[in-house]
Amino acid sequence: MDGSNRVVLVDTKIYWPNAIALDYTVSRVYFADSKLDYIEFVDYDGKGRVQVLASTKLIQHPHAMSIFEDHIYYSDRRLQRLQLYPKYPNGTSREYPSHSFSKALGVIAIHPVLQPQIKENPCSTSGCSHICALGANGTFTCLCPSGHVIEEGGGGRQCVLDKRPFMLLVHKSMVVGAALNNEGESSNKKHLPHEIGGIVPISGLRNTDDAEYDPLTNELFYLEHGAPVLLMTATLMSSSMIHKTSLTSNNRSLILANQPPDDPSCMAYDWNGRNIYVGKKHSQTIEVVRTQGEQFHTVILHNDQSPTAVSNPVAIAVDSDRGLLFWLDQGKGGVSTKLAGADLDGNNPLVLVSTDLAELDHLALDTVNRRIYFTEAKAGRITSVSYSGQDKRYILNDAAKQPRAIAFFHNHIYYADTAFDKIMVGDVDTGSGDDQPPEFTEFRANVEHLTNMHVVHPANTRESHPCHNNNGNCEQLCIPRGQQNKFTCICGTGFAVDEETNKCKLFAESFLIIAGKNYIKSIPTDPLRSKVTAFDPLAGTTITSLDFHYDSKSIFWVDAAGLNKGISRLVLGESESRLIIKNNFGGFTIKSVAVDWVNSNLYFVNADSDRSNIEVAQLNGENRKILLTTRTETPTSLAIDPIARYIYWADQGQTPTIQRAWLDGTHKQVIVHTELKEPTDLIVDPNSHYLYWTDAGMDGIFRVNPMALHTTDGNSELKPELVRSDIAEATGIAIVGQNMYWTDRRLEKVFASTSKPNQSSLLLSPSTMIGDLPELSDLSAFDPLAQPKSNSPCHISESLRKSPCPQLCFALPGSSSPNCACAKGVPKGRICEGEFFRF
Repeated sequence: MDGSNRVVLVDTKIYWPNAIALDYTVSRVYFADSKLDYIEFVDYDGKGRVQVLASTKLIQHPHAMSIFEDHIYYSDRRLQRLQLYPKYPNGTSREYPSHSFSKALGVIAIHPVLQPQIKENPCSTSGCSHICALGANGTFTCLCPSGHVIEEGGGGRQCVLDKRPFMLLVHKSMVVGAALNNEGESSNKKHLPHEIGGIVPISGLRNTDDAEYDPLTNELFYLEHGAPVLLMTATLMSSSMIHKTSLTSNNRSLILANQPPDDPSCMAYDWNGRNIYVGKKHSQTIEVVRTQGEQFHTVILHNDQSPTAVSNPVAIAVDSDRGLLFWLDQGKGGVSTKLAGADLDGNNPLVLVSTDLAELDHLALDTVNRRIYFTEAKAGRITSVSYSGQDKRYILNDAAKQPRAIAFFHNHIYYADTAFDKIMVGDVDTGSGDDQPPEFTEFRANVEHLTNMHVVHPANTRESHPCHNNNGNCEQLCIPRGQQNKFTCICGTGFAVDEETNKCKLFAESFLIIAGKNYIKSIPTDPLRSKVTAFDPLAGTTITSLDFHYDSKSIFWVDAAGLNKGISRLVLGESESRLIIKNNFGGFTIKSVAVDWVNSNLYFVNADSDRSNIEVAQLNGENRKILLTTRTETPTSLAIDPIARYIYWADQGQTPTIQRAWLDGTHKQVIVHTELKEPTDLIVDPNSHYLYWTDAGMDGIFRVNPMALHTTDGNSELKPELVRSDIAEATGIAIVGQNMYWTDRRLEKVFASTSKPNQSSLLLSPSTMIGDLPELSDLSAFDPLAQPKSNSPCHISESLRKSPCPQLCFALPGSSSPNCACAKGVPKGRICEGEFFRF
């Protein structure tokens, strides 16, 4: 029972052994084969094999089995029943009892006689500190759980922590450890697959790409890709999640639970800071996540369109003692393929290698000699460079090989060859004199579906680093620096350092909110705060529009499909968003949303194939009311000027127009009907009251001054003024002061320039805020200048001390009185009375 003296009992006429049971009374092993459909037995030495049952009437797919007294009890999955049969072969045709069960699986007999007591149990006086396993002839063996070994000189009975290195092997469906000795050689010279070490094997995983292990807490982190799911929109979406699991308690939790689907692509563990570094391919970022305590996290590197921009990270490695981070970036959308490095806080980024690179795969570090090793499987190459990017060498350059996963330990380089399902090992010369590539030998054979591997050396994990003690007294994140025991404190996503108190405060300054088809992200408008992120990236299915409310620190967005179809709201500083308006009426779909920040109302367009509605509700989604409905027009984008007290919208019908109405939906008026082709987004500059819009058909941005309609010359329509031309496909626009921002779906970029029309013949080039953003849909600028305060009769007065209207309140042009409306009931002055009959 200690696992020694293993022998094969049956190896002939056996295909799918699916059940096994012991008969203690006669020392026999009963077994069932689910392919050949029989039950047989042998004695404990594998002799005396006898068939008990092979009748298709009684057995077709045995699954589990138990022996009690003179009978076999077994479950049959195909027959869906629990069957009883004598344990001796009798060849009779007698009917035996059975019980029908749906999906009959396990079966076990319970009776004291099945666990008889023995007079002398050697384990009762063994003195084993953890596990005592019985052996033959009254012997026993003391065993230790994974991560522990028998103490030398302790009489073979005491377990201590195992400080020996081991190889962490990451397969698609499991994570196991392979023991090494201190020289980096396999402790299993014959490479037997049952030789494990370091951790308790984890199985039952789904498409696992990477894993990391913390010896101090005995916790395993693993990156798992879920199977693609077909959504109602007929698109395939897959999820990518990082799990943290305790190998002692089996507790499991998610790292970065709320994130866009299929975003994390790689990760690495910082053993001094106790942080996980995560590369994200869709967000195009590298983030650091605290693993102990509250999971603060923040972006340290992103796609800023610089040479060191993060675009498509495929592998990350960390040298925690020196405070360094390295990553492989496959590049896309103008960002080059490269090997790059930076400090662990994202400062001092540097491109190390950017030429002669094929498809990049995995990364490993020699932290002693400060060298980097990376693989290019399709080119059959393993390349090594110094931490500074110098002294480039080819460790392997063979097109017949396919090196992917890679690890380094004690001058040994290990790589997984997925073409041959092997792990190879070679002794690497780390000096500068001999440039000859190493000779590789087989380290493990028949290693299928291996996706990654790392060497874990518990003895190198220092417990004395300041970040281990109360998180270095850091409020949120403790990041190791280049020198021993040095660190820096940084703030997590949604927070920024307060210059007065040096503490983390909620970040609610100026930033852009950018929406794509299935994501929403933020970037600061100030380049000096490029690493500050206001909120975690948000996921969706078909995001079409967004807006914000500065005073309540809220973001609103429209998802036209999926489980969260409707309008959702996120309050900055909170981790969960909330669906406030559900779009569940027949074929109606919400297309656009706009916030009246003065009167705290939310306007949106809701349409189906037959009609279009412009509706309003309060900011919490309550008291929803239709203001305008049409069967002949196609309103798309909305904009609100609550200071001038108008609502504007673009009509993309057969004859495109831009129209406006009072905030209560009355006094509808066409203000622009010329020089329009495909108006896509509207925005009002609240300071000048100019109305700006993007036109994808005219390839430009235009504006008008709606206040000119109040002049005495009788104008009822306005002529558009060109602000900016040569825009490929503008889909969203935002104005902050004199600055104008817009999204270009075709170029996959966000641009910035002045909001004033170009007065010269030379068109000044705009600045690029961010790039490589697919399927851009909308843009908004979260800034107090974009939503200045203004007086309104809908505000709560000191004398009244409550809202002047019980449900909806509108401020109308030229009026100092509130205009009340009822979403439910009948308006009677400023109150709503009565109820509707529901039918």
